[in-house]
Amino acid sequence: MKKKLLPILLLLLMISGQLFSQDELSGKWFISYQHQEEESSDRFLLKRAYITYKPQITPWLSGRITPDITIDGEGSDRGNIELRLKYLYAQARLPDFSFFRDNKLRVGVVPRPWIDYAQDINMYRAQGQMFLERTGVINSADYGVYAESAFGENIQTNGFKSASPGRYGGMVVGIYNGGGYSAFEENSNKSFEWRFTFRPFPAYLKGLLATYHGAWGEGNSIRNNRFRLNGVQVAYEHTYFVVSGEYYEGFGSYDDLIISERTFRSVPHSGYSGFAEFREPKTGRGAWVRYDSQQLDYSEPENSFNENRLIISAVWRFHKENKIILSYDKFYEGYANLPSTIWEATLDLRF
Repeated sequence: MKKKLLPILLLLLMISGQLFSQDELSGKWFISYQHQEEESSDRFLLKRAYITYKPQITPWLSGRITPDITIDGEGSDRGNIELRLKYLYAQARLPDFSFFRDNKLRVGVVPRPWIDYAQDINMYRAQGQMFLERTGVINSADYGVYAESAFGENIQTNGFKSASPGRYGGMVVGIYNGGGYSAFEENSNKSFEWRFTFRPFPAYLKGLLATYHGAWGEGNSIRNNRFRLNGVQVAYEHTYFVVSGEYYEGFGSYDDLIISERTFRSVPHSGYSGFAEFREPKTGRGAWVRYDSQQLDYSEPENSFNENRLIISAVWRFHKENKIILSYDKFYEGYANLPSTIWEATLDLRF
């Protein structure tokens, strides 16, 4: 009974806040139809549904709560639609200090530095997860504290919203439990994570962004295996296109699942991802392509594990950021490098 009442109570709270104050209420729903060739399967999917409520408590203090509605894939409730929290935090807006502008401090269940930014470069989370989340290296949110700052005043762009609006870029640093927003803390270690983004030529190439990001901690298990991540990305944003390329090297993972089956210790891995989007703002038509490649080094040739993935999509945007996405997703993964091919139509509905 409590599970059934929780979403109703949250919805009433959000609606009342929207009606009687200047708080923000928004939502995203990702609904798709998939055909997988190798399995000859066809299915409708509710990929994700988010409802976000942002109360403005004082001029300097605000909050956010985002329930995450998804399908339970495990246990006796497998197949049920379940509600959990993606974000729940308090945010304090801090005074500007010299070069550092738009300063924020968040505490609670907060975004991790990299995935949140990657989704502002590649805005097609409705199709699937970002590269490092999809390959199990790190996820998007966790329990912790997070500080964010822009380098300089917000820059004026023509026809697009920048992933890093500060004139010279911005940064995020955070300390987290490490296991992610849907996991218990299994040890006493914390994960230190960061992102530093630079706009090297704001006067001439406003869209050019260079980013260094990483993580330092232990995987979320009683084994306390090392988790290390260092990544770089170069991206260019424009009214009519976005292109980006990233490369990373890592050791283990946030959840301590990238390990050797023989020693149960973290293993090194590396990979790269390229993304290009072309769009026509007046008609809403567009297309994008993405290629991912990851290699896990087990030092055991018979246990070589790789993933290579190509995604090609056509897009129609309508009424602001609502989208219909038609995708071809071809990937090879696993020890035997087995192929999978998915054809998909997705509705990305927002308000």
